[in-house]
Amino acid sequence: MKNTITVCEAPGIKGEEKYCATAPEKMIDFTTSRFGNKVKALSTDAYGVFNCHKVNDVKAYKVSLVGYDGTKAKAAAICHTYTSSWNPKHLAFQALTVKPGSAPICHFLPEDHVVWVPY
Repeated sequence: MKNTITVCEAPGIKGEEKYCATAPEKMIDFTTSRFGNKVKALSTDAYGVFNCHKVNDVKAYKVSLVGYDGTKAKAAAICHTYTSSWNPKHLAFQALTVKPGSAPICHFLPEDHVVWVPY
């Protein structure tokens, strides 16, 4: 929870709106104020403090995964399509050997995250 609060209170990147919601109702208020009432939530677990943020220039996906042993799961993934303002030392750039703004950065979301998508 301490890490969630630290991340929540840190300044956002360019184009990111942040809000620290301390109750599910506050998270819903933040979400519907940005996307309207037609939203869907995908999650596994929820906690007492939510680090809410809206990032521009992202695409959300729900993907089917199959493990080496045949285990199946569904996961949420996000692709950040605008990364020019990101810190060039961000781990994603190092891992993918790309520079800010040169390629989308995509990642799966941890199981304790919630993705709100308008429909």
